[in-house]
Amino acid sequence: MQKHVLFVTSTNLASNPRCLKEIKLLYNTEVKITVVAFHLHNWTSIKEEELNKELNKINFHYIDATKADLMPWLWASLMEKLGGYLSKLFSKNDFIQSLAVGKRSWLLQRWFKKWDQKPDLIIAHNPAALYPSAIFAKKKAIPFAVDIEDYYPGEGNAATSTRSIAVLMQHLIPKTSYTSYAAPLIKKYTNDLLQTVSNSDIVINNTFSINDFFLSERRNSDDKIKFVWFSQFIDYGRGLEKVLPTLDDFANDIELTLIGSKREEFFNKEVNSRMYINHIASLSQADLNKELCRHDIGLAIEDSAADLNRNICLTNKIWAYLQAGLFIIASDTEAQQLFMEEHNMHGVVVRLNKNDLSSNIKNIIADKQSIQSNKQDRFKEAKNYSWENESTLLKTNWQSILQ
Repeated sequence: MQKHVLFVTSTNLASNPRCLKEIKLLYNTEVKITVVAFHLHNWTSIKEEELNKELNKINFHYIDATKADLMPWLWASLMEKLGGYLSKLFSKNDFIQSLAVGKRSWLLQRWFKKWDQKPDLIIAHNPAALYPSAIFAKKKAIPFAVDIEDYYPGEGNAATSTRSIAVLMQHLIPKTSYTSYAAPLIKKYTNDLLQTVSNSDIVINNTFSINDFFLSERRNSDDKIKFVWFSQFIDYGRGLEKVLPTLDDFANDIELTLIGSKREEFFNKEVNSRMYINHIASLSQADLNKELCRHDIGLAIEDSAADLNRNICLTNKIWAYLQAGLFIIASDTEAQQLFMEEHNMHGVVVRLNKNDLSSNIKNIIADKQSIQSNKQDRFKEAKNYSWENESTLLKTNWQSILQ
């Protein structure tokens, strides 16, 4: 009998690449796949349509997340407010806590009431998917798993939803068949929250396919050293504004390429007048990874003061730089310090102040030839961290559950 896995995300696949990578792991197997996601009506819509065509063997179900479907949205908004008001009073009630997490939790619960199939495994991504997936799994007596890409209680400053997410994690994660984490410190902080360590906990790092990367040819030693930074949107609040004034001092020796969709205000104020900066519009992940390989230095600039999650997560950015063989300039978040201790040949950790940044960039420019010549060694060593290797543990868990 054909096995059936249900993936549940409170976003969509275009904005949840980790969920997408898991789905693609199963796609060319005999397993039937169903995906429940949301119509977001934003920049991801075209990409989502492309993914639906590419993954045409999957059963997709979409819930509208906006006012386009007005009455469910109004009810979900009302339930979210109600959950927020009642969450302190009913601190042990998981249903109330799920409402406080966000309106998409209620919308998912509403959808599950109408869905009559019984998959063999449910995998939940994102906080709002946690409770609806757990309750449906209990109702159908089937295994339930959670992927934790970020430390949910450490994201943002919304006290009510943060508290409610923590409660749900404490109550529901111990009931999973396995829980996967995107970084070691996210696992550690979750274990601390739950006050337990489970043998079913696994760390699956956010790496990419080995086929996405290539070793670029050595360039002329007289060429400027090539820095690169990417994000979905190039804007304030992502750390760039903290390093650009220091990079100005080395404008004659470096090139900086920014990859992503540009925000006009940021470009007008911070980019357009800096002649050493190039811009490339947003690329697909595979094309982005190949473009990174053409550079020398990857900027992994994260602000540890932004929130707890930012301090303990490992972004796609730092893994992509590693796999491309780049020399990494990593800001001193707790996670990135540990990462660079484990991969000390791959870069340096810096504090986000002008003196430390300037000193390290000066050393990098002076050591340009060595950094470029050692790229081959860095690239070769990083092959050990491909998604093909990293996902082995995930596939082992699935095989065990679906047998």
